[in-house]
Amino acid sequence: MFPEWQLAVFRVVVGSSLRAVAVAVTVGLILSVARVRSAGTRHALWTMVLAAMMLMPALERVVPGIPLPAVAHGAPPITLGWPAAPPPASLDAALAVDAASSVAAPPPATGFSAVAARPAGAAPTSQERHWTRDWPVAVAAAYLLGLVLLLARMVGGWLLARRLVLASRPVGEARDIGPRVYEANELATPVTIGPLSPAIFLPSSWRDWPDDTRRAVLAHELAHVRRCDPLIAFLAHLNRCVFWFHPLAWWLERKLAATAEDACDEAAVRTIGESRRYAEVLLEMADVARARGRRLSWQGAGVDGTGLLGRRIDRVLAGQFATVSRRRKCVVAIACATAVFLVAACRQQTSETPAAALRPDPEVTDSLKRQQEAQRYFEDIRDMTPAQVAELEAAVAKNPEDLEARNKLMIFYRFGGPKGTDWNHAAAVRRNTILWMIEHHPDSDTLSQWGPIEAQYDPAGYAAARAAWIAATSRADVSTRRLSTAASFFSATDKPLAEQLLLRAQGMEPAGPQPRVKDNVYYEGWSGRLGSLYARAILGVIDPMERSASEAEAQSAFAREARRKLDGSRSAEMLYAAGSYLLQQRFEIGGITFDFDVDTLGKAYLTRAAELDSAFAGRVRMLLARQSGMERSRTLFEGVPPDKRAGIVMALPDAERLAVLPQQAETELMHAEFLQDTKKDEVAAKAAWTQTRTYADDLLSLSQKRPDDPNASRGRFAAHVVLGVLALHDNDQDAALKHAEAAGQVPPSEALKHDIDFIWSRLATGLLKRGERESVARFLERYAELNESQRDRLRKNAAAIRAGTMPDFYQYAVARTY
Repeated sequence: MFPEWQLAVFRVVVGSSLRAVAVAVTVGLILSVARVRSAGTRHALWTMVLAAMMLMPALERVVPGIPLPAVAHGAPPITLGWPAAPPPASLDAALAVDAASSVAAPPPATGFSAVAARPAGAAPTSQERHWTRDWPVAVAAAYLLGLVLLLARMVGGWLLARRLVLASRPVGEARDIGPRVYEANELATPVTIGPLSPAIFLPSSWRDWPDDTRRAVLAHELAHVRRCDPLIAFLAHLNRCVFWFHPLAWWLERKLAATAEDACDEAAVRTIGESRRYAEVLLEMADVARARGRRLSWQGAGVDGTGLLGRRIDRVLAGQFATVSRRRKCVVAIACATAVFLVAACRQQTSETPAAALRPDPEVTDSLKRQQEAQRYFEDIRDMTPAQVAELEAAVAKNPEDLEARNKLMIFYRFGGPKGTDWNHAAAVRRNTILWMIEHHPDSDTLSQWGPIEAQYDPAGYAAARAAWIAATSRADVSTRRLSTAASFFSATDKPLAEQLLLRAQGMEPAGPQPRVKDNVYYEGWSGRLGSLYARAILGVIDPMERSASEAEAQSAFAREARRKLDGSRSAEMLYAAGSYLLQQRFEIGGITFDFDVDTLGKAYLTRAAELDSAFAGRVRMLLARQSGMERSRTLFEGVPPDKRAGIVMALPDAERLAVLPQQAETELMHAEFLQDTKKDEVAAKAAWTQTRTYADDLLSLSQKRPDDPNASRGRFAAHVVLGVLALHDNDQDAALKHAEAAGQVPPSEALKHDIDFIWSRLATGLLKRGERESVARFLERYAELNESQRDRLRKNAAAIRAGTMPDFYQYAVARTY
């Protein structure tokens, strides 16, 4: 496997070469339209193209970005950069996507593979994964091989040139010419060598030349020196080595050499004043070169030129040596420089809402619609005026079966009503409505949504409701839903009665509430409900809202019996519910002294749940990992102001810092995003972004420094994801793609296998907003191989993207309800 930096260099080279084509074509059009015939001017402008091609990677980062126009619906976004990862492995699978849709989906990229098509969302085969991983390495290897061979050839030529220089002799008679002049027996024709300190080298027979020949040759070579042609030729050779795969690099080298010779020919003709005589000199030099075959053709600039002798002689004999006015030169130069700027500034479309590129998922759309309607419903009720509330109360008094009006009143008064609402009146409305519903509609789902009457605030109402529930659950036609709602009412105040009600429901419906999910509400199984009830008893919870507990309740006979039942339980569902409740609520319930460690007990129940039923193993590992992170945070930061926490984290030993940093980097990132979105404190937002980068950089360094650490893989993944989001924040899409690629290639680990954080969705969302559909799909598929707990969702989302549909996390983000 080649190092990532080598692959990154290769991508930069290819991306720059594609932009260079645009520059070359534009400059060529400008020269044609402006009818520039001057060889010197043309050579200068083609030198500008050479410089742009070599400096394009730097120009892309220095020049302010200009987003490319949005693409047509269904078309993949245009990019002048090298893709961060390979296209889909199966052409058949790509063509089969969404064939029945009435709206054409964006045509997926296709590739060639012997791998058979696989169903959408299925895991890639090992052959596909090997192809996905290995093809960039093979191409990079071929590129590096070509680069090394051409560089070796170039170095060999310069070694020969050095040997020539060492064997040459200074020409005393030519000292008045200006630059250094030497003669060498190895040469057949004159040549100028030296990119930084050029010197003219003449063949040993130069003394036998006629005077006009000598003057023409020296004028030609001096023109090469003045124009710095050896340096430009050197850079053109180097450019060809780097971009050896690109026809433009080879063409550009030949074009620069040819225009340089043309410009020097013009200087020589002006010196001797006879075009025909200079044409004869060219023929003479060519004859000598053919006869002796001694010239360093790719290391210098010489009078016998580039091999295009016929064209040069025709041009010399025609005598049409055009000149360009200074004003025209400036206009053409500005036009070409502008072209370079525009090409370097072009960026892939960065529209923040390219929702049309991906079709919304109908199921998510329906879910969003219900959420938005529920939110508007709640806000409308919360903001009711006293007159509207009075109108609802009158409607209920007139028609007691107006359940919609009752529901609005219960929502309104549950949250206290408007400022100045009488508490006793609100409590009376709640009490009367709940009592009426228990008597007339005890099976209604709205009862559980309204919440119980709390004994400590309304003892009379609680006593009346208790009696009503006992009467309602004693009827022969009692339903499991009624028993469930009544059990919720008594779960804090009368746990033995709540247990009896749940056991009765379990006996009537052993498989649990049916349906288990209704209107986006999950109805927990009876064993799970019992496990949570027993955990409440163990902790002594006496408040339906779980805000307070009693030591007497925790030491009650029912609490001891609940502990005994859990210790002997063989129900994984019950043990998981109890263990989860103990771990998650133990820090919320204070002021009670236990004769056992609540944390240890909760973990023991979770461990047994995983042992009894492997279906709970993944959830148990996720929960324990999350709790471990919360414990570390509490231990480190309890009582510490937020602005002092970074110093504590960065002072930790390497191993502990590697365990803490993923959560810290992700938390700081979300904090930075919040500050940026609210726009309340720009200084604090900037500091948060800086701190996030500090965390992420340190995390990446640590994970590479300690590859065998259990947290190394999780840390490296989190670091690359956070750094990718930071790159998008800085509008560096290429860097974000590289981090997404690197995140998907981290080694698998147990910690990453059950990771539950969703920070990855921020990077995926940002890239999708910038049109990177295929890159995100590959990232999700690779992450699915690493994360068992989210595997199904990740694969489903990757398949949705390839089918032209928004993944769920992206659709929620676009709707700003994520």
